Amino acid sequence: MASPKQHSTYDIYNFLEKEVQRLEKVDNFISVRMANLIKYSQTAAILQDQQKLRQEREAVVMKQCLNSGAPLQQNFKNLWPKVMSALNHPGLLNEATAAKKKN
Repeated sequence: MASPKQHSTYDIYNFLEKEVQRLEKVDNFISVRMANLIKYSQTAAILQDQQKLRQEREAVVMKQCLNSGAPLQQNFKNLWPKVMSALNHPGLLNEATAAKKKN
């Protein structure tokens, strides 16, 4: 059976071994991978591709929304008369006027 001092020494040695491995990985990342990322950055190309993709999708969505048979247009056609009739309702106008006077 190992004494507490030997167990403690093993824990410290094990910690130090893992810490050396971690520091070697950090050193490798900073010295090799970061240098490659800086030297061969793809950020500008990725941003340009994403902007182009966004513009293409936006064009498709706008084309679909502006089509007179589109569900969005149909919903607006159904909703607009209801909104207008509600706004012209005398009770609603009186409530809106009363609310403005309170403020």
